[in-house]
Amino acid sequence: MSTRNAGDELGNFVHAMVASLCTDVEDPVERLSAIHTGMNSAKALAEDLQSQQSVGLTDFAPPLLLSLLFKGFRAAKLEDKLPLGSNLIVSNVPGPPLQLYMAGARIEHIVPVGPLTVGMGINVTVFSYGECVDVGVQADPNLVDDPWELLDGAKAELDRLLTAAG
Repeated sequence: MSTRNAGDELGNFVHAMVASLCTDVEDPVERLSAIHTGMNSAKALAEDLQSQQSVGLTDFAPPLLLSLLFKGFRAAKLEDKLPLGSNLIVSNVPGPPLQLYMAGARIEHIVPVGPLTVGMGINVTVFSYGECVDVGVQADPNLVDDPWELLDGAKAELDRLLTAAG
C-alpha cells in the first residue's frame, strides 16, 4: 500500500500488507465486496503498525545487498524449510492521469513489471495511465507450471464480475 503523504519527495513510499483474495466466496460481486472490506481492514492495521515502526530492512539495505540475501536464501533452499506468509504479490499503482510523450511520440501504454522476490510465485501489477489500465504478470517458472492457465482463469472471473455487475 502507498504510504505517500502530501508533500513527499518523488520516489516509492510503500508498505506490504497481507489480505485475503476471498476465493471461498462464489459470487463475484460479493467476493469483490469482501476483498474491498478486507483490504480496508488490512490497510488500517498496516498504517497503525507502520506508525510504530522506526525503520525497515528496505530503508537501509541497498538493492544489491538485498539481491544477494535473496540469492543466498534461495541457494540454501530456505523457502522449502521456512513458511512464507504469501506467494503472490498484487500491486495497484496509480499512474499519471494525463497524456505523456517521449521524443514527441505519444505514449500509448505503460506496461508494469513488478518484482518477484524469494518464494513469490506470481507478481501482478496493475498500472493506470490516462483512461487505460494495464496489467503486468510475472511468474517464477520454478513455482508456476502454467501462468497462461491462471491468466485465462482471471479473465473468465473478470467476465463473470462484469456480467454480474451489469
